[in-house]
Amino acid sequence: MASEHRAGWLIALAVVAGSLAVAGGLAVRRERALAAEAPAYVPTPSEEFALVFAEMAIDEKRLLRESLGEGREAEARHIAATPRLARREGDVLFIRHDGRDVASFADDANLCEGFDNCSRWRFLGELVLGPRRYPYLSFFHGEGDEITMLVDARGELVAFGQGLPSASPDGRWLVIAGHDDYGSNLSVFAVGPDGLKFVADSQEACQPARWLERDRLEMVCEFRAGESTRAMLVHDRGWRLEAPPDAPRPVPAVKPEADDEPGYFEGKGYRRLAR
Repeated sequence: MASEHRAGWLIALAVVAGSLAVAGGLAVRRERALAAEAPAYVPTPSEEFALVFAEMAIDEKRLLRESLGEGREAEARHIAATPRLARREGDVLFIRHDGRDVASFADDANLCEGFDNCSRWRFLGELVLGPRRYPYLSFFHGEGDEITMLVDARGELVAFGQGLPSASPDGRWLVIAGHDDYGSNLSVFAVGPDGLKFVADSQEACQPARWLERDRLEMVCEFRAGESTRAMLVHDRGWRLEAPPDAPRPVPAVKPEADDEPGYFEGKGYRRLAR
């Protein structure tokens, strides 16, 4: 009799457990069904804007890091080769003379994504002109060609122009010339015992090729857009461009012009430190 009584209780407990299991399963299925019927979460316009803005901020920081780092690796090699002339601290480049800083050039935190909207300074080495050695660097301000700068022992900008620098074999002349879709520039500087003197300027679209003599520089020019022509920059009682007979138009003489003041570059991170 006792065994029959225990068997009855076991059967009752099994029935109750089974009922609870079924009820639990039904509850889970009911919750899943209700979740499936509930509408998906849709962010509000303000939330979407916040997400997009956050992603844009991340991209902007990445692009800024890349922009600030561009050219730094090559610059580091130039600084290592001539540590007496330049050093860098973060985004500021220092030009040195006799063991002291004479000028500084600071990169700004603007993205270079338009014309004249950023400042990027890079040290490129030194040029030997006459009895002096000049540190020189490039400046980039957005779209367009880079500008070449030469700095003297007082921290002053003594030569600057769009394009590449080219010194005559005897070190008597310096030509900076270049062109792109945004403009052209050809500047000539005389090298003397007192330093560099600006002597001539032209807006012809030319780049230096090679010096044939101390006063004859072969140039590659575009007198017609998209067509390269060989020309000669010649010094003979003044500088002039000699173009081949089939040049599409006459080439004006290279005439002295008033050189630009460096005030623009002071607004772009240049500071003279020597006094």
